[in-house]
Amino acid sequence: FKDGKVLFEELIKPYKGKVIYVDFWGTWCSPCKENMKYAKDIKNKLKDQDVVFMYFANNSPETSWKNVIKEMDLTGENVIHYRLPDNQEKLIEQLFSVKKYPTYLLVNKEGKVVNIDALMPIQGDDVVKQITELLK
Repeated sequence: FKDGKVLFEELIKPYKGKVIYVDFWGTWCSPCKENMKYAKDIKNKLKDQDVVFMYFANNSPETSWKNVIKEMDLTGENVIHYRLPDNQEKLIEQLFSVKKYPTYLLVNKEGKVVNIDALMPIQGDDVVKQITELLK
């Protein structure tokens, strides 16, 4: 892939019809991991809804990446993890001007990015509200 937009569209295509909460993070990022502690509560509140939680790991060695996923219990039918090759990760991060970690995006049911500065999981019920609005 040479185009971040095309790559991102391919990665989200299987989840069209669902709202996607995207998390750009890294195993080296303390605020990322701190926010992940709150993700489970959000997932539970949105259980049985058409929501997908998609994680893009930046510059994270495979072993530590897998360890953080396990440690934070970031699994489930509606949880997707990507640890893309550096060049592909950069394409997507440049597409959305990701300059800080963590960064969150919201994608609506039609596959359109509607918020490139979505709330963080630590903001709990406000995140649930933000996602619920897109589910209507």
